[in-house]
Amino acid sequence: MAYEVPGFKLPAHVAGADLSDNQYYVVEISDEGEVGLADADTDFAVGILQDDPDNGEEAEVMVTGVSKVATQVTGISAGDYLTWDANGRVDNVTTGEDTIIGIALEDSPASISDDVFITMLLISIGEIDLT
Repeated sequence: MAYEVPGFKLPAHVAGADLSDNQYYVVEISDEGEVGLADADTDFAVGILQDDPDNGEEAEVMVTGVSKVATQVTGISAGDYLTWDANGRVDNVTTGEDTIIGIALEDSPASISDDVFITMLLISIGEIDLT
């Protein structure tokens, strides 16, 4: 059961696109200061979207704390380092090239057909050597 312990949230940023279907996804801040999905591991993810803003609406982004996060990955175990996929959902770190956004605090389900939510401790530490 996913839960939250809110930490610091970014103030005064707006969605740069329709993010109404992306609550609890990994997000970045654009050069224009707008919130958008972190859709590549070369993006610098700043946190997890806490609400569901439409384009131009204020976006609530948690950058520290414990948050629910969206995933479509089975095999995530508590304690695993997490990165994100091309759609802003969390995924297991698999290589030393992956950028870490957090640590899973619970397992993902054994079977997934759509987005599920697990709990993650937000830490943004960059690349890690898994060798």
